Amino acid sequence: MGESVSNTQGGYQGSNASASAGSTGTGYEAKASASYETWKGTHGSQVGGGGTTVHNTTDYLTATAAGKIGAMTGVEAKANLVEAKDQSGRVTIGLDATTQLGYDTQAGSVKASLLGFGVSAGKEIGISTPLFSFTWTPWG
Repeated sequence: MGESVSNTQGGYQGSNASASAGSTGTGYEAKASASYETWKGTHGSQVGGGGTTVHNTTDYLTATAAGKIGAMTGVEAKANLVEAKDQSGRVTIGLDATTQLGYDTQAGSVKASLLGFGVSAGKEIGISTPLFSFTWTPWG
């Protein structure tokens, strides 16, 4: 019978702000973002000889503004109360006015959205409204 081991580690970080602009290899992007508090953690489980490690992040009170030209063209304005993500997907609750159309080379998906309502299909599958979004990455 195999041995079972589980551990969790992580912690909170305080206020965070960043701004960036430049070439992404497939186009150009300008982005500014800020978050009040972030939880970053790792949870690992091992049963017998196999194991799973899940890296997760939860951001509270975030704001993002961005413009992109290239493989993924559009504008984005977000203010989220909570954004939780791990290797298999992402869930956000907040206000989102993203407008974009194109192929996201990082996500490997076609995405379309207008004023926060949108869908994505491909390696990443998702649906969004101005108040809530859900993204699933079944082929991680």
